[in-house]
Amino acid sequence: MLWLRSAQLQSDTQDKLAQLAHAEARKKQLLEEDMSSYDVALKTVPPMLVASKRMTIAKSEEVAETLGKAYRQIGDYITQQGGKMNGPCLTVWYTPASQHTNEVVEAAFPLAQPIPASADVQVHELPEVYVASVVHHGNFAEFQNGHAHILKWVEANHYQIGGEYREIYFGQDAQGMSTTEIQVKVNALPG
Repeated sequence: MLWLRSAQLQSDTQDKLAQLAHAEARKKQLLEEDMSSYDVALKTVPPMLVASKRMTIAKSEEVAETLGKAYRQIGDYITQQGGKMNGPCLTVWYTPASQHTNEVVEAAFPLAQPIPASADVQVHELPEVYVASVVHHGNFAEFQNGHAHILKWVEANHYQIGGEYREIYFGQDAQGMSTTEIQVKVNALPG
C-alpha cells in the first residue's frame, strides 16, 4: 500500500509541476506582450509623390519574389528617366492583413520630383493619411509581430482600421535584421 501511495503522490506531483510550468510560461508570455518592444505612435503622413506598380498577387508564397521584381523594375525606370528617389521603398496593401490570396498591393518609391509615367510604372501622389505606426527592429521574418501588436492596440484604444496599410522598408542586413515601419490607416470610433 505504501509503494502504491508513493507512486500516486509522485504522479500527482508531476502533474502539478507541469501545471505550474504551464502557468508560469503563460504569465511570462503575458508580461512580454504587455512590455512589448513596439511603441505605437499616431501621426499624419503627408501626401507623397511616388513611382509605383500596383498588382494582384495570387498566393502569399509569391509576395517576396513579385515585390522584388517590381522594385527592381521601378528603380530601373526611375534611373532611366533621370529621376531621384526621395526615401526608402514602401508597399501599400489594399487588402486586409488576414487575406493571403489575391492580395492587391502597390510597390512604390517616393520621388523627389515628377517623372513621366509608363505603361508599367505609374507616377501619382499617395494621399495624406492618419495612421497608427510601429517600427520593427529585428529579424525580418518576425516583423509580422508588429502587425499583431498594432492591431491589438487599435482595438484596445477605440480606433478602427480605415483601409489600406503601408510598410516602409528602411533596410535589411545579411543576417536578416531589418528596420520596417508599419503604418495602419485608422479612424477614431464615434462617441
